Amino acid sequence: MSLDTTDSRESGDADIGPDPSAPPSDDSVRGAETPPPASNDASQNDADPDGASVVAVVEEKVRNYALLRRVLLLMWAVSIAVYFWFAGIAADRTSLIFFLAFGMAAATVGRRRVITIFIDWLPFVLILMLYDWTRNIAVWLDMPTHWHLAADVDHHLFGVNPTVWLQSHLKESSPPWWEVIVSVVYMSYFIVPYATAAALWVRDRAVCAGSRPASSR
Repeated sequence: MSLDTTDSRESGDADIGPDPSAPPSDDSVRGAETPPPASNDASQNDADPDGASVVAVVEEKVRNYALLRRVLLLMWAVSIAVYFWFAGIAADRTSLIFFLAFGMAAATVGRRRVITIFIDWLPFVLILMLYDWTRNIAVWLDMPTHWHLAADVDHHLFGVNPTVWLQSHLKESSPPWWEVIVSVVYMSYFIVPYATAAALWVRDRAVCAGSRPASSR
């Protein structure tokens, strides 16, 4: 007994969908997994509209701080020059560190808080002040300064006082050029160490404090 299935096939072609038991084709898988590409208009709308303005404000603040630091450093340098011109170069530690503290504050405006100068430099200043105060211990203990001890030892070793002998043979009526250089080198001992420490602190506080190696900068 045979069944005629021609009519059923012809009439059911429009209603029959894909076979659920058949494996999915590659095109259907790619179409289901791959999202449609986003248009340029959508990506621009999704971007943060305030991002550019925030960056512009930050850059403007950085430029303003840089200009302010230059102005303050110029004022500080002029003030130091005027003071040294009328009062002479400050060789005592207290005045020198006081001047350097103002310079460090001017050079780090907008980069660090002013309190960091006191935190980092106050222990150093206290040690130097303690060293200066130890000079009075000899007075408190009634131990006078031995002014002639070193000169007597030199005279015993060389037969003359070397300092007096050199001055008598090298001293001229007017200071020669090399004496000016020697005097500047001698005076630099009271300024250069502190100025170098201040410059290193301004450049990198962590390296100057020893909390980070210089190679990591």
